[in-house]
Amino acid sequence: MHTPAPVETPKVTERLRELVTESGLAGVEFARRVGVSHQSLHLYLRGYRVPRAATAQRIADACGVEVAWLLGGDA
Repeated sequence: MHTPAPVETPKVTERLRELVTESGLAGVEFARRVGVSHQSLHLYLRGYRVPRAATAQRIADACGVEVAWLLGGDA
């Protein structure tokens, strides 16, 4: 099985990791809370994928943060 190379998204990955840590939830529970599969969350946290706009918005809403901040802005 071929593993894709990580995408250059340090801010999104860093901020998602921060949100997971702050939530105190296990990865599976966090994924369920924000409405993504555990596999997708794993790929986001490893930097292999970037959440699409609608998914990023759903994660931001569930965590009470601005989507611009989640994606690397200063919001």
